[in-house]
Amino acid sequence: MKRKASVLILSCIFASPVFAAWYPIATTDVSKVTVDTNSLRREGDLVKVWAMSDLFTSINGEKGKIRSFKTQYLINCKEEKNATLYTAFFSGPQGGGVGAGSVDRTSDEPKFIPNVPESVVEKISEFVCKVTEE
Repeated sequence: MKRKASVLILSCIFASPVFAAWYPIATTDVSKVTVDTNSLRREGDLVKVWAMSDLFTSINGEKGKIRSFKTQYLINCKEEKNATLYTAFFSGPQGGGVGAGSVDRTSDEPKFIPNVPESVVEKISEFVCKVTEE
């Protein structure tokens, strides 16, 4: 009986589709910020991660209202710096609704800037560096 239960549980786990695991990082006056833990990729001191900002109130963008956006960061854990690689804007919460534009910097050499103390990006950096430590 235990074996059947184990097989059933494992088959449910492995048969399930993979979904992003959005982990809460910070809540500010204007948004709630989460990171996709399934997107973490570490090579040496560098970590790539997707973060999502859900705005409490829509803002006007070039292509319409923006309610959320997803940003791919490249974090340098050793030097405590970050670079923005890509940002996609959405009309709905949690990356939903209609796409409202994007900024693609993936073809450029990453432009690292220092993590601003007590900023959301510093909190993202601290989290991703800690959970991907080798």
